[in-house]
Parts: sequence; structure tokens; C-alpha cells
Amino acid sequence: MRRSLWLLTLGVPVIGTLANTAVPGSRFLATEPDSVPFSYEVGAVRVIQRINAADDAVAVNIYLLGGARQLTSATQGIEALYLAAAELGTREHAGTASRERWSETGSRSFRESTWDWSVIGFRGLRQDFDSSWNILAARIAHPTLRATDVALARDRLISAIRMQRESPDGELHLLADSIAFAGSLYALRPEGTEGSLRSMDSATVAAYVSSQVVQSRLLVVVVGNVTRGDVEQAVRRVFGSLPKGSYTWTPQVAAAQTTASLTLFSRPFETNYLIGVFDGPERGSEDYEAFNLATSLLGGAIGGIVRGAEGLSYVATAGVRARARASGELYVTTTKPDTVVALIRRVIERVKSMGVGTFYTAALSEAKVQERWYRSQTNGLIADALAEAHILRGDFRLATAAARVRDVSSGTTRAAANKYFKNFHFVYLGDTTVVRRETFTKIEKP
Repeated sequence: MRRSLWLLTLGVPVIGTLANTAVPGSRFLATEPDSVPFSYEVGAVRVIQRINAADDAVAVNIYLLGGARQLTSATQGIEALYLAAAELGTREHAGTASRERWSETGSRSFRESTWDWSVIGFRGLRQDFDSSWNILAARIAHPTLRATDVALARDRLISAIRMQRESPDGELHLLADSIAFAGSLYALRPEGTEGSLRSMDSATVAAYVSSQVVQSRLLVVVVGNVTRGDVEQAVRRVFGSLPKGSYTWTPQVAAAQTTASLTLFSRPFETNYLIGVFDGPERGSEDYEAFNLATSLLGGAIGGIVRGAEGLSYVATAGVRARARASGELYVTTTKPDTVVALIRRVIERVKSMGVGTFYTAALSEAKVQERWYRSQTNGLIADALAEAHILRGDFRLATAAARVRDVSSGTTRAAANKYFKNFHFVYLGDTTVVRRETFTKIEKP
């Protein structure tokens, strides 16, 4: 295998320094754009804040912690359904008034339900902070959950699930999770299944909200030119009436099955789709950065050889799913699966036995440092990073820490590869007549 095939092309973004512009008035503070984030509680609600006067942008994330920990096979999707229905009416703004008032703010909202949390938030301007907060936070605290709203939200979620299954990639990922993580939290679907969603009505959702939406499950992250006093008032104003509860976040992570598997699904596609899931470390583990880097190196090498040098795929890569417990994924599309899998086996063996050299490891490590620096340049990305570090790594101050990335060496990436590049769960969609099982089992037994 030629040494040149291991060279990764690394892009490093260059961002200019933002000017520090003082904003008149006592509400918005003139402070350095790289001011230190801090944390405090309002009642039992945890708040992380970073004051940034560099521009008028404000980013707000509101998390309900727990994710799949709050679900069972029967209640998959209930939190996603609650938040979707809440957009259609709250106690303060019933029916269409909620959406009409929101459009007047000019802010952009979002929501997402994942295995570790549900989150809603907005990106807007400082002068719209109060109005945007009042509308959005009320969707968590005071949704009306009318029967018609819940039914409409349920139909929309089911439609999205059907659309995902109609895509080969979407179906592939759904099948991979259900097989690799069978019997664990990560086999549950935070967005729900058709069956689980159809079993829920407005009474079911209202009962869930009444018992599960408490202050101690909430995490609020605010980044922008807003004072601590104004954030405290906003949190107290909307969430102060919620029960405090006694929720405590614990990283109840789910590991992949420990026995390798290959599951074939015959599909009449023009090409074949393959994913290989493998277990990784917990996010707070000392192994995580090395695992992340090793998987990136693996993905670059697979892409360079399978797609670039051999031209056997239009997509060939590997990446990390950064949940409370990380997992890795190999992904390729190809008309020659046996040939591609044999090449992937050689790449894995090379990374495990020899690594890819100090130079390449250091280059990719520095690229990831630069990527984290880039993520610290916008309020929204800062808010995401602060929350992720607090929830998954136990300390929001680790959000921009680069030392652990730079400490990763060729030796530690090689050790991580040997520890985690095993017990692959392969799921294949396509022409099953061109697949030989022994080609896949050789990856487990080089």
C-alpha cells in the first residue's frame, strides 16, 4: 500500500477577530467577546451563560435532560410529540397566536430530540431576547396540548419517519441502531416509531408533561450580550411555577452488542449500502479523544483508497456518533461490496498495527483543534459546545479545551484502534447475491 494514499487533506478555517463594540444601555454589557462562561441556578434550573458583546446575536438553548432514559418501547417519541404539539399553542398564546407572535420576533427556532436530551432554542437579536424567550420557553412550561394539536403533530412526525424509511440511508441507519444496540437505550427511537406514536393521544402526552417536566431536568444555556440579571428574571418568570422535582442526570450509557454480526437485506437498488457499527468509549473517558482521532484517520484512509485510488464508491468514510457513549460507523456505497470490504480490512489492520505516522496524526489533531476554535466563533456554536461539555463531559469549562486533543499521539490512536475497532455490526442493503459472509468475518479475524 503506497504511503501517499495515507495523506489526509485537511482544511483549516480562518476567521477574523471580531471587534469589541460597546452597546449603550445598562441591559447589554460591553465586555470582551471571549469572556469566561459561568454557571448558576435559578430555583432548581441550571443555567450556563457567556456574555458576549461582540455583536447583537443571542443564542439560547433549553434542554430537557434524559433523552432515551425517559423512554420505553411503548413511549418512544412522546417527548418529541410533546414539543411538536407545543408549537401549536401555549397557555399564553393559544392556537395560531403562538406562531403569529413568534414570526414577529424575527428569531429562528429549532427543536430536536436525541438519545441524551431534548432541546429547543432560538437564534435571534438582543432586542428580541425577552419576546423570543417568553414564547419559546412557554412551549416547555405551559403547552395547551389540545387534542387537535397533538393529532396534527403526531401525523407530521409519522410522515417524517416514513420519509426517512423511503431513503436507503435513512432505512440503513434505523436498522443499524436496532441491530447493533438491541435491548439497550440506543435501540429506542427518540423521534418515535409509527406504532408508538399512534398509541399516544393528548391525555397521554399531558400526563407525561405533568410528571416529567420539572425544574431539575432543565438546563438553560445563553450566549450573547444579555446580563445575568435579565436571564435570571426570564428563567424565573416562565419556569418558576414548575415543580422543582429531584431529577439527577446520570450518564446511563448503552454499549453495542459484543458479538460481531452481519445482517443482509435484499433491496432492488442500483448500488449497495453498507454500514458497520462498532462500540466506543464514554464521552468523559480518557480514551475518547484518541478514539475520535483514530476513527477520523480511518475514515480518511478508507475514503482515499476505496473512493479516491480505486474508484469503487462515491461515498466511503468512517465517523463517530458522539452520544454519552460514543460509537463508530464505517459507511460505503458500492457495486462491489466484497472487494471494498477486503480493502477496508487492510486499512483497519494498518491502523491497528502501524498507525499512520506521527506527522499525519499531528496534522489531523491540529485540524481538530482548529475546528474547535472555529466552533468558538459564533454564539450558537458556543452554546452547543458548552451544553455538550456540561452534560456529556461533566464540566462546561471543557468546551474549548484543546490540551486533550493535542495530547493524542500516533501511539494512543493505535491503542484506541486496537481496543475499539472490533465486533463490527454490519448491515447491508442491496443485492445480497454478490456478498460472501466470509469476507466480513475476516475483519474480525485478520
